[in-house]
Amino acid sequence: MKILGLLLIAFSLVFGAVDANSANLKELSSLYGAGAKKAEAIVAYRKAHCFKM
Repeated sequence: MKILGLLLIAFSLVFGAVDANSANLKELSSLYGAGAKKAEAIVAYRKAHCFKM
């Protein structure tokens, strides 16, 4: 899951539109390569662990 978090941060740095700590499902699923299931996994992981920057 750490890789997932790092990928999400990398995408947000490249595209600059999504904050990994506050994005909702719609915003996360709008990322290239991230669908609804991946967005749900990110939100679930974030609730359990909270990303640290």
